[in-house]
Amino acid sequence: MSTTNIKQVNLGQQITFSISLNAVFGGPLVDADLLPTYQIFDPNNVMLTSGNSVHISTGVYEAYYVVDTQAPFSNFYKIVWNASVGGNADPNLWEYFQVVPVTPTYANIVISQDWLEQIKKVLAFPKVPNILLSDDEIRKFAVFPAMTQYFVKFPLKSVYSVFSSDLIVVPFPDIDTFGLLDCRVVDIGSIGGTGSSFWDILAYQRMGVLGNTIVYGRRGLNPNGLYQQRLQLQQAMKSQQNLLATIKFNVDYIARNVEVYASTTGKVNLTWAKTSNNFENVIFQRKFDVVQLAQANLLDHLADTFDIISDNSLDININVEAIRTRATDLRTKIEDKWIEFSPIILLKNV
Repeated sequence: MSTTNIKQVNLGQQITFSISLNAVFGGPLVDADLLPTYQIFDPNNVMLTSGNSVHISTGVYEAYYVVDTQAPFSNFYKIVWNASVGGNADPNLWEYFQVVPVTPTYANIVISQDWLEQIKKVLAFPKVPNILLSDDEIRKFAVFPAMTQYFVKFPLKSVYSVFSSDLIVVPFPDIDTFGLLDCRVVDIGSIGGTGSSFWDILAYQRMGVLGNTIVYGRRGLNPNGLYQQRLQLQQAMKSQQNLLATIKFNVDYIARNVEVYASTTGKVNLTWAKTSNNFENVIFQRKFDVVQLAQANLLDHLADTFDIISDNSLDININVEAIRTRATDLRTKIEDKWIEFSPIILLKNV
């Protein structure tokens, strides 16, 4: 029996798996005793789906799976087949597959023509229409680095939650994610066991009732202060639990994943730092800041061009130093303004 080579698939796309079955290694293809079934697992070994294969030809079967558009990127998705020939099941019928991002085309930065012309006006556009660079080149060499600088300072934030009671590995969700801003474990366990005494039941039922009226219809039902005693017991159990709990995480920026270990059951909340190639994701109050950074990049690029390439046939003189000074002034103005904001600190290991 054999499986096909490891495959790669993008979000929202369908992936096809196939197996070929032999009675003996290297022998002719033969059909399975029963129609083979399959299970597909995510990187945390949670089953995503299962089903029956499709019979293609003698000894050849296929399975199909459409990757969720919100699935995390990883090299460790897995399909496991269940097939037998002549009463013999092969336990090694499985393979990994990879969910990978589409490589972004940053030359195609999404920015409206109105904002692009605001950038070009630093070179007297539209009075001087020929500014040596095309609009696509301006997006690539001026707007892209300016937006990158902006999102490093003011990243987009995305929260991801997953329940865990042991070690889990969470891949970075997409190519635009460049760091981790926050990692915490909340909703930790149950704080006093799952008792079924009268006061246990009363305490838990009372949590979901507004005001002081409880399910028994009497306001302030609390003989001998037993309700307060129960709350004090819960607080003591919670303190003990927090004292004994171990929570660690490790951010691997090379492998682009986060390892989280919690010795108690809880919900892991991860806050990702993300960039974008869409100018509309820059908040309105700072759009002109990014415009001025892009203008500085544009001036620097043209100054480098004029410094390297000389053409004595030109009827005009280019003051390269004046262009560089203007670029430095624009960039320094924005960087001095942004330094007043708290720096973004990406988490590493705890």
